[in-house]
Amino acid sequence: MKEFITSDFARIPRSLQFLSRWKATELRLFLLYVGIVALKGNVKTEVYQLFSLLFVASRIIASKELSLDSQLLDYAEKLLCSFVKHSADNSVLGPTFVTINVHNLLHLVDDVRKFGSINEFDAFPFENHLRIIRGMMRSGVKVARQMVNRLSERDLCYKASILKESKLTPLQYDRVANEYACLSSSSFTVSAVKKRDSYFFTDHSICHLRKITKRGDSVTIVADCCDDTQSFFTYPTDSRLVGVFKINRQQTRKKVEMCIDDIKGKVMVLPHGDERIAIKLVHTI
Repeated sequence: MKEFITSDFARIPRSLQFLSRWKATELRLFLLYVGIVALKGNVKTEVYQLFSLLFVASRIIASKELSLDSQLLDYAEKLLCSFVKHSADNSVLGPTFVTINVHNLLHLVDDVRKFGSINEFDAFPFENHLRIIRGMMRSGVKVARQMVNRLSERDLCYKASILKESKLTPLQYDRVANEYACLSSSSFTVSAVKKRDSYFFTDHSICHLRKITKRGDSVTIVADCCDDTQSFFTYPTDSRLVGVFKINRQQTRKKVEMCIDDIKGKVMVLPHGDERIAIKLVHTI
């Protein structure tokens, strides 16, 4: 699946034979995106349904939009309680699976109610940051003071708005004047030449980017859009509720011209047999 994973992920999950060595980013990618597709038809039904409970709950509390809905948070809490309860069943995973980390899932929604989506308080922004901090040190003397000074200097020098101006990457060869290969901002990157980064969603459609052009100060994108999507799974709820769609490859798509503001988020499209499964990214944009 490597060629289908968007550039938003620094690591691609390795084979399951290396599961014990997976990094946190690999586990997150499997939990929120790849797992629900990769496991379907490859594990027992009860195991897949158990994972579906965790998947749906995780998607709700990881989404900035969905986590604002108190009813959905209550639903996610029930799903996590059900996951912990049923995972202890000997016919599925067994009581030894319910470690303290699994038990803590019961309290996770309370933290989301207090702090917002899990992206607001997870530790991913700090992953591997120790290496960067160590590189800032000039000697081994008064390390704590040095660290505070260096971080303060960095914040002062690089103070800027969160949203940066969008940046365009020209095509390597000039087929058409003012046509570009890639559009990047501080929150997302979409590409007209790299298929894995060419999918996004608007208010009503899943879209495949075809062309990026600039006329004066205005950036226009052309995309093939699909309005008619189907559910990928229906247990424990319709998959579309948490941004997972099955795309009909035979459906005629309409070509639409739009502006950057119409892009609401990126989509990862994964293969499942002859089907294509579109999954909205919940940790960008």
